[in-house]
Amino acid sequence: MEKFGGPKLITASLPGKGAGANKGQVAFDALRENPRAALTVVNSTVYPGLGAIAYFNGHAFFATSDDFLRDYAIKSGRLTLDATSSTKFVDPGATPSISADGNRNAIV
Repeated sequence: MEKFGGPKLITASLPGKGAGANKGQVAFDALRENPRAALTVVNSTVYPGLGAIAYFNGHAFFATSDDFLRDYAIKSGRLTLDATSSTKFVDPGATPSISADGNRNAIV
């Protein structure tokens, strides 16, 4: 049984003149872009992006397209921004992975 009334179709567009632009808007096309879609919720705001999330030891690591790697602490089902990298990842973002010694000494 689906929770929260899902699944939901997610759409997006950005101002631009790229392929498929219509009236100055370029629509996101999941069939054409073949993305790794991800959503992050911070303080009740949903942030969509292309990227993936890695989980480790109570933290979610996320790097969307043309943005920084972000470390969110997970407590009581809520995400709180804990740290942001100094490196910006360009299109199409990054897919973080974790290497660790058990539950410590992690490298993202």
